[in-house]
Amino acid sequence: MLLNRPLRPGTDPSTLSVFADQRWRLSPAVFEGHTTAFSIDFSPITAPFLHTVKTLTWLLLNHTSAGVSTFCFRPRTLAITTITSTFRNLRLFTDWLHERGRTCFGEVSLADLDDYATHVKATETSHAQREDRLSIVNRVWSYRDLLPEADRLPQTPPWRGERIQNILQQRRAIREENRTPRIHPETTSALLAWSLRFVETFAEDITAAFDEHLVLSERSGRSRGGRDIPSPRRPKGALTDELRVLLSDYRAQGRPIPGIRDNDGTLRVNLSHIAKVLDTARGALNAPSNRAVCAEMALPVIEGAPLDAPVTGRLDGQPWHDGPIDYSDAGFLARHLSTACFIVISYLSGMRAGEVLSLERGCVERDHAHDLVLLRGRHWKVSATLPATRYPRARSGPIRGSSPRPSPPPSPPWNACTRAPGCSQRRCSPTAATARPSCAAASAAPGRRPESTTTSPNSWPGSRPTAPSTAAAITSRPTRSTRSSTPLACAAPWPGSSSAGHGAWLPPPSNTDTSASR
Repeated sequence: MLLNRPLRPGTDPSTLSVFADQRWRLSPAVFEGHTTAFSIDFSPITAPFLHTVKTLTWLLLNHTSAGVSTFCFRPRTLAITTITSTFRNLRLFTDWLHERGRTCFGEVSLADLDDYATHVKATETSHAQREDRLSIVNRVWSYRDLLPEADRLPQTPPWRGERIQNILQQRRAIREENRTPRIHPETTSALLAWSLRFVETFAEDITAAFDEHLVLSERSGRSRGGRDIPSPRRPKGALTDELRVLLSDYRAQGRPIPGIRDNDGTLRVNLSHIAKVLDTARGALNAPSNRAVCAEMALPVIEGAPLDAPVTGRLDGQPWHDGPIDYSDAGFLARHLSTACFIVISYLSGMRAGEVLSLERGCVERDHAHDLVLLRGRHWKVSATLPATRYPRARSGPIRGSSPRPSPPPSPPWNACTRAPGCSQRRCSPTAATARPSCAAASAAPGRRPESTTTSPNSWPGSRPTAPSTAAAITSRPTRSTRSSTPLACAAPWPGSSSAGHGAWLPPPSNTDTSASR
């Protein structure tokens, strides 16, 4: 079904959907790895229209502009997401025709189309959805010459060529800005500041604890059962000796034994966690000799399971975390750290969410000559001058079709964020730099191996233009009017800091906003 569509690398052609399938899987033609699965289910289509709807969908997926009428639409290749939404409107149209006793498009008259327009106009939904429901009729008519005679709408254009906005007596609102309300600068400032705290101060402790968490979780009974990982074989009495050594270390360090609280409130030793530490089965610790060792040591029991990884980060001169990170909290904090990386990269680069989520380890390069951080990634959106495809495309200059942005004015030095592990990399780089905001948080962002190259010489306020490069430039998305580049304000103090010199970056004023217009 994806005959003329580019496919994800590694796609097995034998797994692709065929025309006879009741559900067509379209995900192999969607390159955004962060997206959910895309498919079209034909089961709700009424039987008389099933074959025709499948044919139309196949044409939308694979056919070029040859033979397609340009009276209603400009010829272009539709994105997979557009086709899936178009299919829903096509189903509504065929359901309405079936209720009127029509079994094919060839039985539809101009009067039927007029009645359908009246029906859609009276539907309680948004104006945009009413336009889309009428637009699918025009699209079906545009493909009439490619369909069998019995499946063609009348030769006269729907509604005799009258524009949909005239039929509905309303125009679709054209928004120059984002539909999502802007986040207040005070909120953005605090969010970015604490995200940078996670990236620059808390990251090393969180990643170390999460590494230990992963090692221990691999030793759990559930992981062994699912991955066929056998427990190491020990000589008789060796496990008891190892348990004695472990508890002796706990005593020497003044550490209590990990504990867990029962439903009745009783606090008991967490044998499951101790079994993970010793890399053994939990049942092995029930042996009388092992229980005797626990009783002999008589160590205090604490609720929770603190990990061995130390907390070294400081917040206002004090440890940022009260004691070692608990086993149950490591995954939670790792998720927060991953979110902080996403916020830092998105804010300081202006990339779209999908572009950030598609970054992966190794995507960061540093231009020491110009003091810049370069990102290698993919563009998912295209400019107005390029075909409407959704596969990766490298391009130089501003991402959307508009005049290039002027070179930004110089700005004062910045505290740069140069360390940020993400979902796919658990250690952060120890390097640090200053002078301009960088987003090396992307050094560990999840995603696939980048194929095209993108750089960000003009993305951040105060960056200097670089020499021409084969890489494409990631810049803040301009709207229909070119935006100016204004240095971000550095005003609000860092969390927990009384120094006004360490400021959180505030977004620029609304008249010079560089946020992306999605």
